[in-house]
Amino acid sequence: MTYIPFLQSLEETSVAAILAARQFAEIWGDLPKLIQHSDDQEETLKTVRRLKSGDVFKLHDELALEEVEKQLVDWFDTLSGTSFLEVDGKAGMINVIEAEQTKEVLSHLERYLKFRALRQEVLDRVAAEMALAHLRDELGSISI
Repeated sequence: MTYIPFLQSLEETSVAAILAARQFAEIWGDLPKLIQHSDDQEETLKTVRRLKSGDVFKLHDELALEEVEKQLVDWFDTLSGTSFLEVDGKAGMINVIEAEQTKEVLSHLERYLKFRALRQEVLDRVAAEMALAHLRDELGSISI
């Protein structure tokens, strides 16, 4: 198993996630195509507004984020024809064979992936802190 150390504090990573979310939300909000093709346009617009305001850690936004990820991939596939694209938003990874006409979509996807990876790192680190606090409480109550 590989240990990957965190290079930034939780606070620094949170700030980076908020900034990345705002950058992506600005683009997302300016792309009516991504809003209009969402299953719930009103909820999508609420998510975009929350991200723009810096409120990026709402767990119920996960569905809207996964939906926009799918829409970006579909958009890319439509433009690229035979190109290959695989996205894992939570891990912040993208595998693509790039064609010239897809650079705009790829730029949006890269911003999206940066935001999602940072967001997920913060959520994971907070979950780890909570689990450790719970473990400490349990160990503290055990008499040896």
